[in-house]
Amino acid sequence: MKIERLLRADTLEEAYEALQADKANTLLGGGVWLKQLNRKISTAVDITRLGLDTIEAGEDVIDVGAMVTLRDFETHPAIAGLGNGFLVDCTQRIMSVALRNVATVGGSVIGRFGFSDFLTALSVLDVTLVFYPLKKLSLEAFLHGREKPTGILTNIVIRNETGTGCFKKNANTLLDFARLNLAVFRHRGGYRIAVGARPGVAKRAHESMAYLQGRESLEKEDVDEAATRLVSHVKLGSNNRASADYRKTVAQSYLKRALQEVNGR
Repeated sequence: MKIERLLRADTLEEAYEALQADKANTLLGGGVWLKQLNRKISTAVDITRLGLDTIEAGEDVIDVGAMVTLRDFETHPAIAGLGNGFLVDCTQRIMSVALRNVATVGGSVIGRFGFSDFLTALSVLDVTLVFYPLKKLSLEAFLHGREKPTGILTNIVIRNETGTGCFKKNANTLLDFARLNLAVFRHRGGYRIAVGARPGVAKRAHESMAYLQGRESLEKEDVDEAATRLVSHVKLGSNNRASADYRKTVAQSYLKRALQEVNGR
């Protein structure tokens, strides 16, 4: 990666105009994932001065600035209180504390990385992404919809729901990317299930969710059927980390365990 010029933006408008001026210009946040790219950047637009590094917890939503580090995210009381702390469990499994002190929430979302643990956990919540200027998208629409925003991601808004979550990750070591990850959130309306590192970006298991809808208690056959539907309808492929068959086996096992855990078993 080669950067020719650095612009420290004082306003969102200035940052946005700089990005629109040249396709080779790029936002510079934490810079962790940007380092993985072998590309030439004309102007790196630094947005650290724009006040996007705070978390505001309200009664209905938790508003997370895009420049909040993963470390600040995982240690915030509002995040720990959501879904029985499963977001904290997920974030703590992302590499090391040193990396999480640099990597940002916004950078972890905007890249739509297939290996992302963070996106899998967020995918089972009601999350809205806010872009400058004046654009909002649900996280699911951002990950899988046809419409791709061209603005600057400023906030990740998480609805403060009552429920219990669970996150599972399969990897060689604590410092390695996942071979597969899975999250489940049980709420008043039913269950939300997402699978990531499949090896594609996190995706909700809508067929399994629909099957479990309205079931107050789950029998073994219900759990087995939900797991079967998961691997039947969510594409799980092969890469150098794991085969499709391995991922299918792990996904079914993890879903069964997660459903038991969110039901207090």
